[in-house]
Amino acid sequence: MHADAGIVPVARLKRNDDYAPDERDYDTFRAYNNGRPDVVFMTYDPDCVGGEYVPGAGAYVDDYDDGIASAQEYRSHRVSLAFL
Repeated sequence: MHADAGIVPVARLKRNDDYAPDERDYDTFRAYNNGRPDVVFMTYDPDCVGGEYVPGAGAYVDDYDDGIASAQEYRSHRVSLAFL
């Protein structure tokens, strides 16, 4: 659904159980990295409307701020190219 709308994954962060709520039910998401799905940072790319999501897409980053920065940089770069 997101990929079809032009939302693309640009970075991902491995889940850190230190930040999970105490009542986290890992069985609910067992199919995704043994109940610990990655945090995926995404942004809109108008050139990708109608695209397909590729599981595992996006480079791994070391922390949340790096993920946000990656999404912002991707978006900034795409906007800059549109005005060339």
